[in-house]
Amino acid sequence: MNLESTFEGKTVVLTGTFVTMKRDDAKKILTDVGAKVSGSISSKTDILVHGEKAGSKLSKARSLGTLLMTEEEMVALLTESGSGGGALDGAADKLAAANAAEDEKMKDVRATIAAANAASLADFGATPAQLLLNYLRVFEQRPDVHVYDKKMGAPASNTTLLGKHGRVPPELLALSTELGALEFNWVFEDFKGEREGRSKGYNGGRMQLQGLDTFRWWPIQEWRKEYEGFEADAMFDEFVAEGLAMLSHDPGQDPASATLVFDNANDCTREVLGTINDYLRNGARAGFCWYWQMGGEGGFTERLYMNSLPKSTPAATILELLEAKGLSATEAASLQKWLGDDIVILLHLSETPEGKVLADLQKSFPLANESSAREMDAALIESLASSSPALTADEFAEFLSAHERFLASGGAGGFWQSLSVSGLPMCIYQGAAATGGEQAVARLKNLSGLDASGANLEYADLSGTYAIGLNLSGAKLVGSIAVDSIFDGANFEGATLAGVDFSGARLVGANFRDADLTGADFECCDLTGADFTGAKLHNSRFPGAILTDVTHPE
Repeated sequence: MNLESTFEGKTVVLTGTFVTMKRDDAKKILTDVGAKVSGSISSKTDILVHGEKAGSKLSKARSLGTLLMTEEEMVALLTESGSGGGALDGAADKLAAANAAEDEKMKDVRATIAAANAASLADFGATPAQLLLNYLRVFEQRPDVHVYDKKMGAPASNTTLLGKHGRVPPELLALSTELGALEFNWVFEDFKGEREGRSKGYNGGRMQLQGLDTFRWWPIQEWRKEYEGFEADAMFDEFVAEGLAMLSHDPGQDPASATLVFDNANDCTREVLGTINDYLRNGARAGFCWYWQMGGEGGFTERLYMNSLPKSTPAATILELLEAKGLSATEAASLQKWLGDDIVILLHLSETPEGKVLADLQKSFPLANESSAREMDAALIESLASSSPALTADEFAEFLSAHERFLASGGAGGFWQSLSVSGLPMCIYQGAAATGGEQAVARLKNLSGLDASGANLEYADLSGTYAIGLNLSGAKLVGSIAVDSIFDGANFEGATLAGVDFSGARLVGANFRDADLTGADFECCDLTGADFTGAKLHNSRFPGAILTDVTHPE
C-alpha cells in the first residue's frame, strides 16, 4: 500500500479514541496528503480509520463494505512517507506500549473469541458477524424487497467484553466484537404501503439482536416456576412480542454454556434452537421471515425462493453476481459456502437474461415458476372425449337451455369437489339444489367448433371436455370447472371466467383477450401461444403452467 494510492482523493472518516494524537490532528495530516475527511459514513466513504471504543460508524462501515484501517496502520503509512512532521514523533512507540498493555489485559478474552470463531473461519473463511453483515448488504439490494429499518449499534468495547467474559456464551462474545445491537426489518415491495398499524416484520421479515451493552440475565419470574425450571434468561433476538429468541440457563448451569431457545408466548412453550451461529445461518436461509423459527408465517420464505434464481444456477454465475453487488471475491465465496444452495435467496430471478424472461412471466402470471405435482391421464381423456360424437348445434342449444333453467331454479352458488378416478376427472357439485332444468355436464363430450358466444354456463361441469375451437366469447363461466379439458384454439374473448378451475387443461392458442380471469386456476395448463391481451388476472395462479410464446396482458 503506498500513501498516494491509499489517501489521495479518498473520502476518509475517523472514529474512536486515538492513542497517538487527537482526531483533529489526524484530520489535518490526512488533509495535507490529499484526503477529504468527513464526519459521517455513507456509501461514498472510501476508508474508515478507527481507534479504541469505535462507535456505530464501525458497524455501518462493515455493513457497507468500506475499507477499514486501524490507527496503527494509518500511522505506519504516514510515517513511512514522512508525512505529519513532528506530530508523529514517537507515535509508533506509544502504539506499541498501548497495544502491549491492552493485549495483556484482553489475553483471555481474545483467546475465547478466537476459539469461538475458529470453526466458522475454517469452514467459510469469515466470522459469523462478517457473514451476516455481507448477507444483509446484498439482501437489501433485491428489487422485490423494501428494507425500512437497518439500524446498527457499536461493537462492544474492550471494557464490556472483559466484563461479560465467562458470563455469556463465547459465540455471543465473538459476535459482539464486530457487531452491536442490530435491527433489520423488510417487506416485499408490494406490501410497503401497508405497514401502518402493523407489527414490525409483518408481511416480510425481521431481526432485532440486542447486543452486549444492554445484555442482562433476568431471574425466572415466580409465576413461571410452576411449569418451568430454568434459572435465568436474557434477550437475544426480540423480533415480535409473542415470540422471542432467548439465551437461557438452568440451575447449576454455567451461563457461558447457556442454551438459545424460542420463547413462544402464545403457547407458553420454549423450544431449543441450537447455537447462536447456527441460528444466524438458519435465519439467513429463511430470509429472517416472520416467525421463521417456527417454520415461517405467510409463506414469505417460499416466495423469496420462488422469485430467486434457480438453485441449479452455476456457482461461477452466482459469484459474479455477488461481486457485482459490491462484495469482494473472497466475501462472495465465503457467503456461498455459508449458505450453500440457498445462496440464491440473495439473487432475484431477473439477475440473468434467462431469469428475466421468467421474472416477466411471473409478474404477469402469478406462480408461473412454481412447480406442480398434479397428474392426470391426458392421453386417455383426449382419446375418449375426441372419439365421442360431436354435439350438433340443435343438441347444444338444448344443452344450454336446460342449464339456464337449472340456474334459474336454484342451481347457482354451489362449489365443486374435484377427484381423479382411474386417471379421469370426476367433479362433484355441492351446496346448491335446483328444482328444474338440468346442469350442464360436458364431461368427456365433444363440443368442438360450436358457437357458445354469450352463453350462460355458470356453475357448469366442463371437465374432460374436447372443445377444439369452441367459441365462448362473451360467455359467463363463473363458478364452473374445466379441469383436464382440451380447449386448443378456443375463443374466450371478453368472457367472464372468474374463479374457473382450468387445472390440467390444454389451451394451446386460446384467446383470452379482455377476459375476466380473476381467481382462475391454470395449474399445469398448456397455454402455448395463448393470448391474454387486456385480461384481468388478479389472484389467478399458474403453477406448473406452460407459457411458451404467450401474449402478456399488458
